[in-house]
Amino acid sequence: MRRTGLATLLIVLTATACGSFRDVFTSHAETAARVGSRELPSAKVAEIITRLGGPTANPQAADLIAGIWVDMALFADRIAQRNLGNDSATMVKLMWPQIVESKIQAWHDSVISSRTGLSPAQVDSAYTAGDIKLFQHILFMPSGPKAADTARAKAQAEKILPLAKAGNFGKLAMQYSSDGSKADSGYLPPGPKGTPERPVLVSEFETPAWALAPGGVSDVVKSQFGFHIIRRPPLEEVRGRLTPAFKQYLVARADSAYMADLTARSELKVKPGAAAAIRTAAADLSAARKSGKELVSYKGGSFKVKDLAPWLEALPMQSAAQIKSANDTILEGFAKSIAQNEILLKQADSAKVTVNPALFTTMSGQFKTAIEALREAMGLNVPELADSSKLPEAERRKLAATKVDEYFDKLIKGEAQFRQIPPTLSAELRREGDYRIFPQGIGRAKELIVAQRTKDSAAAAAAPQGVQPGLQPAPGGPPGQSARPDSGRTP
Repeated sequence: MRRTGLATLLIVLTATACGSFRDVFTSHAETAARVGSRELPSAKVAEIITRLGGPTANPQAADLIAGIWVDMALFADRIAQRNLGNDSATMVKLMWPQIVESKIQAWHDSVISSRTGLSPAQVDSAYTAGDIKLFQHILFMPSGPKAADTARAKAQAEKILPLAKAGNFGKLAMQYSSDGSKADSGYLPPGPKGTPERPVLVSEFETPAWALAPGGVSDVVKSQFGFHIIRRPPLEEVRGRLTPAFKQYLVARADSAYMADLTARSELKVKPGAAAAIRTAAADLSAARKSGKELVSYKGGSFKVKDLAPWLEALPMQSAAQIKSANDTILEGFAKSIAQNEILLKQADSAKVTVNPALFTTMSGQFKTAIEALREAMGLNVPELADSSKLPEAERRKLAATKVDEYFDKLIKGEAQFRQIPPTLSAELRREGDYRIFPQGIGRAKELIVAQRTKDSAAAAAAPQGVQPGLQPAPGGPPGQSARPDSGRTP
């Protein structure tokens, strides 16, 4: 059946902005963003960035400022409506990245633990194999930059050397060594041997140290730090110290092998075009949430753009810009890593792995504290916006909007501290909120910033030396956060 023109128009209006006809029929060339009926003028965005950036104001920050304003305005409005839940169900939804990470980690640790049991005999064998070694040293550092200072340090090392080879090395280290290891009898952290390109220890130290037999003591060794006497303690002295290091070493090897095996068994493959699809998703999360395009295929399933969207939402806001500029190799590795997480999560759920209740309580407490700190920073913790307030909702929402304006005014003057809204809360606010970010308005703000910067540069060139015309940057600098790529949602 053919639709009439009116029916088609109604469908467009419903899909695009069922609560706001003006977004369809106006260009918004002078409006950067809108939340509800409140608008952020392009000129205001330009003013904020010019004040913050001064003569080096960055036009690209217009997207950032508009995004921050949207999040803050939506947050304030939810508080005014008393619709910012802090119950357990809401906390689970907002903290899902931490919850997922906790479940994956618990499952991963249980698998790795079953593969990395370490008996005393294995510790002894690992010591003999020498993949990881543990050393003591006594360091004699010159007391100054002169040749005489170096000579005195070397002479003292040579004087102590016979005692170190014959006596209590640890006691001598505690008495004479010049670095922090003296408090622990000269022991250095155990570790593997480095490569010539990337030594674990400085090469002048590492080469003679790794040549020592158990119980052996080196001659005086010179390095950039001074003069060393090095000892490799015998097994019976360091078995207890080495066990945790060997355990960590085995865990790292087991982890690498497990993830390689997981990839092979799952037949995990990154799809052609995945990198481009990730960039597109980061630029428009609203569309990404609905996209069924495959990024990674694996045995029994696939990882799609819509599966990636929640992970992108959980990233810090500045990550969107980083994703857009990242090369294909990095983005393909990112997709593969997230797909592996999805597989691990399915395994954890099958094994009925849950989050420790005490850990959940701690995480939710930290999240709530962050929200309260944000409310306080924005001035939203006033009695009129409390749950017990008798102020009508319309008045509360008006007051909350005013607080957002006041907060931004204080922020650009350096009178307020910037607080970032948690990424998952930002995503939730945008998913449910009535807002729009207007590309034409953002473009206009950028034009105004460039024009003002050009004007300031011309004035500076014409002014006497030492005189700086125009607005100066406020202390504190711009907020360290990028705008989310969603263009908006109107219910």
